[in-house]
Amino acid sequence: MTYNEFLKQDPKFFPPNSDFSILACPENPETWVLMRKLYKECLEDVLSQGGNLNVIELDNESMYRSSSEANIRMFRSYLTKRYGTIEKLNAVWGGNRRTFDSIEAPVMTRADARKNGIAPVIDWIKFQQMRYVQVIRQKRRMIEELLKGRKVLFSIQPFATLSGGEDRHSYALRGCDYEAMPELVDILSSERLFTPWRDGASPEEMPAMIGNAGYLFTEMMRCVSENRLPVLNTEGAMTKYGSRKTASEYRLAVWSHIIHGDQAIVPTYWCFFPAPDSVCHPANNEPDVLAEMTRIGTSLQRYGELVAPVPRIRGNTALFVSFESMRDIRRNFSLETEFYSGVFSRRPLDLITGNQILRGGLKKYRALLLTGAHLVREEVFAAIRRYVAEGGIVLATPETFLADEYGKEISGREFFPLRSAKPLQNQPLPEIGKTGVSASWNGLNLSLLFQAPDLSVQGGGQTAVLARSAGGEPVLAVRSFGKGKVYQFGGIPSAGTSLLTWKAILEREKIAPDLEVHGEDADFFVETQLVERENGFLLYVANFFREAKVVTIPAKGKLRRGPYRITALTSGKEFHTVKNSPIWNGKEDLLKLSLPPHGVEVLYFEQEKGRKE
Repeated sequence: MTYNEFLKQDPKFFPPNSDFSILACPENPETWVLMRKLYKECLEDVLSQGGNLNVIELDNESMYRSSSEANIRMFRSYLTKRYGTIEKLNAVWGGNRRTFDSIEAPVMTRADARKNGIAPVIDWIKFQQMRYVQVIRQKRRMIEELLKGRKVLFSIQPFATLSGGEDRHSYALRGCDYEAMPELVDILSSERLFTPWRDGASPEEMPAMIGNAGYLFTEMMRCVSENRLPVLNTEGAMTKYGSRKTASEYRLAVWSHIIHGDQAIVPTYWCFFPAPDSVCHPANNEPDVLAEMTRIGTSLQRYGELVAPVPRIRGNTALFVSFESMRDIRRNFSLETEFYSGVFSRRPLDLITGNQILRGGLKKYRALLLTGAHLVREEVFAAIRRYVAEGGIVLATPETFLADEYGKEISGREFFPLRSAKPLQNQPLPEIGKTGVSASWNGLNLSLLFQAPDLSVQGGGQTAVLARSAGGEPVLAVRSFGKGKVYQFGGIPSAGTSLLTWKAILEREKIAPDLEVHGEDADFFVETQLVERENGFLLYVANFFREAKVVTIPAKGKLRRGPYRITALTSGKEFHTVKNSPIWNGKEDLLKLSLPPHGVEVLYFEQEKGRKE
């Protein structure tokens, strides 16, 4: 029986409808007495045996939902400070409450939120985010006191994924204040939850496979820390639930994390702290995978200085991460399709948050993906409109920015070329739209999973409908807005349509790719990233398909330079061009890569000594 299983039997530690990843109800002083005793014993045991204690993980998969009376009282105080008067709260929440003392914890169900609005839930989640930060800060202080001056680093793993439905993990996802994590710890941890990828056979399965690859979360940690903190993959070699990984799948997982921002991959997951609800997970112990671990370790020892510095990817396009949308429990939240479209576009992608936008962070990006954001703060939307007016390019759907963070009607929606019927604002389009709508544009077959009904075209002469379905419904439109442009789908696109349309828009707007990749279905299944280094650059090429791929890469884009000597970091050997030379001159050269299923190559192009480009 774990600590949580034992304590859950006592309502003073686990009030009804509560969930904690930090041991038990932190409003109960007895929790801290118990936690201090457990940590003291554990620390003394490790140090007495000469243990090499360097890092302590403060929490794993953040979970904080408390219905304790003490927490409800703090929630009422939080609302009093936020709104000032009960009338102002009623204006946002709806209803006719007479006092703050009458407020209870909102019901955290999708059905209730759709019936009564999400405003109470949003304030409840934001309050719990604040409380979680306070509790973690208190926990760190407690451990530092027990360490008596011994210096260690503190890490935290906020959560494992960026998608979720209506289960407890979804609430943990939405209850986590990601942007507060860097101020609490020295290291941010990410998780690689290994599940089989080898069944992927179509572009429509790719977003889920990219989500399984785990580096979407790595990119999120890189985003919220703004590259100030190292990201540590604490479960990088783990196999869960009996899902066996091949050596090539393991290699792909590790190198994808390295390229996207992890600064270490831990082959086992050691729960040093008294993990309340977990056990120690073993590493993958298959012989071929263990041999691959050794090979990767050798490569990293040899080439660590090349792969260690961050940021590794410097985007010229960005994906907007809407924490407001994440908190909306009325629907599932996912960034996987949008992330897939950006990462496979052959243009480097960054993630960007609303707070970063308000600090002027959009200025360095040529284009912005908005297709995963249905809620937004008014001031962030205004900043995005200014960005487009000054020359930026955005891609949206009819769901983009339907409302503000409390689900209320938002001003400025005349910004978009298309507008959906007003009754749609409180429901996700997939539940009410039509299926199977398609159209042609720019040589592409555009397919919408769901078509927004009753779309109207707005913007007058500034708007052009680029593609219509056989029934005349707008499938893709563009509006000129100041010096920039707003592209918008007429519904929810398929993954393949999202990717190919985004690439075509970037080509149309003369935002060139880093390089060209040729090969059967390479657009959908082969990821490439180019990472600049002081004396050259790294070229990462990864096959996410279950079958082998042969791709060619010509000396175009950012590869049109040289001379460089090519070394494969995965093997430590020279890598030859089709001319059977390890020297890349950047003129008529061509790379040919035979990638096995889930195969990856990381090539180092090192500038030839004494020879300038």
